[in-house]
Amino acid sequence: MVREKPQFWLKFNNRTEEMWLPVNPDSISVVSSNGFEDIEVAKLGEYTIIGNGRQKEFSLSSLFPRDYNASFCQYSKLKDPWEYVKTIERWQRSGKPVRYIVTNTPINIAVTIRNFEYEERGGEPGDIYYTLDLKEYTFLKNRKEG
Repeated sequence: MVREKPQFWLKFNNRTEEMWLPVNPDSISVVSSNGFEDIEVAKLGEYTIIGNGRQKEFSLSSLFPRDYNASFCQYSKLKDPWEYVKTIERWQRSGKPVRYIVTNTPINIAVTIRNFEYEERGGEPGDIYYTLDLKEYTFLKNRKEG
């Protein structure tokens, strides 16, 4: 069975705003870690206390192309690359999580935008290359007293 090419989506404000990334990243990077604390016990040595799982971290790098190219663009109706940048920066400043979805994978998760780096390179005017670092977001639930 052939798996379809995934789509990379960022969705904001209960999906009232959506961004389909126009060029798929070369890879999906996920860091899944656990909390540990190493303690030194006098005359017994070092011991590790195993904690809980930590929130997953994701990193992806790609580009917002100025011009459509069927060999790597996911769709033809591209926005100006600076519009993608402005939108991501606005979402990052909002203080609200974003939903990160990679179709054909189990990745469909609320995240915070931790870092957003971008650059325009010489020889490729108008294309914006970027790296986006995301971290899983956990919604807090209010407990009702008594």
